[in-house]
Amino acid sequence: MDNRVSDTAPVPSRAERFRRSAAIALAQAAATEDPTMKAELIAMAAGWHELAEAVEKTAADLAVAQHPGLGDLAASMA
Repeated sequence: MDNRVSDTAPVPSRAERFRRSAAIALAQAAATEDPTMKAELIAMAAGWHELAEAVEKTAADLAVAQHPGLGDLAASMA
């Protein structure tokens, strides 16, 4: 599997891959008894999660910039 951040996969697919990587890191953290490694894996999982959030936010911001009415629609649905 190619996990390059710079690929052109659709945003949901990239965000899902980042979240899967976060889940793997958390599973590895749960499986290790080394406190230093556990902390590093948890930090890595948090980083993967932040990347997923950033990819989704960037895509949403771009969609609103390209179609200003989407911002109004999203606000009315909140």
